[in-house]
Amino acid sequence: EVVMKAQREGFVQAVCGRQCGRKVARERCAAAGRASRGGVPRAVRAVMRRIGGDVRAAMRMTATDGAADARAAGAEDLEAKTLPSRQSVHLARKIFHFVTGYLIALCNHVLVPSHTRFGLGMLACAAFVMSVEVLRLRFAALNKVVQTLFRPFMRAHETRKFSGMAYYLSGVAVASLLCDKQATIIGILLLASADPVASLFGVLTKSHSWAQLPHGKSLIGFFAGGLAALFVLFRLALAAASPAAGVDSALFLQRAAVVALCTAVAEFAVPSPQLTLRSASFPLGLDDNFVLPVIAAVSAQLALAPVALSSVQLSRFLLW
Repeated sequence: EVVMKAQREGFVQAVCGRQCGRKVARERCAAAGRASRGGVPRAVRAVMRRIGGDVRAAMRMTATDGAADARAAGAEDLEAKTLPSRQSVHLARKIFHFVTGYLIALCNHVLVPSHTRFGLGMLACAAFVMSVEVLRLRFAALNKVVQTLFRPFMRAHETRKFSGMAYYLSGVAVASLLCDKQATIIGILLLASADPVASLFGVLTKSHSWAQLPHGKSLIGFFAGGLAALFVLFRLALAAASPAAGVDSALFLQRAAVVALCTAVAEFAVPSPQLTLRSASFPLGLDDNFVLPVIAAVSAQLALAPVALSSVQLSRFLLW
């Protein structure tokens, strides 16, 4: 009992001594702080407190803005995830692609007698669509409206980049300004047919690794697009077989094969995903919807003009 009592007393003394030491240390620190604050003028301390408050307020605002931007970006990403990608079949887009090209070609042949007016009209349409594209990428509300209207035909990457329609109309406008009426119509029809067929077969056969190339295109898609272009030009050769036209159909078909090859190469050469400028507000890129109609129309102008392309009865061809 005596030993235990001595131990308890020693423990209590040790605890009390430790607490007293801590109290003395706190008093010394407080005294040092008072001494240091005494050396700083009151006006300086007020300015420092005000600056500290401003910094904390700015940090809170930055955090709030960053959270809002993150929520907006997350909403856009969520919206983009619900749209088809480049690797999907997206049959509705391909049908829209073909029907749009056919209607534009028919409009050029039937509704607009002057080819120059048609070219200027297409240039105005392309400028309007490009303006809408620039505005929708800058204003989220307009971007949402456009996505709602054209949702069945849009791809996921087009929520933050120019859509294919801007390049589509721009390519048709350039082709119509460079070439005559018949060559332009051929270029439009090849755009409407060869491009979606090449894309469709490229997607359907993407499991064949031997056919996939590093720039995102497929050899099977290349051959399928070329055959589609050759079929369209074969139909054109049949329409040109009228005796009154004075067209050598065999020679016409031989030169048409050259045009089909140029069309397939133009579609195949453009990489996918497209090469795009690193600009969020103006992400202009190299798109096959622009390259293909220009190359197809120019090659048709050069290859088919010597075989009386201007005398071909396009009404028989466009109206089947």
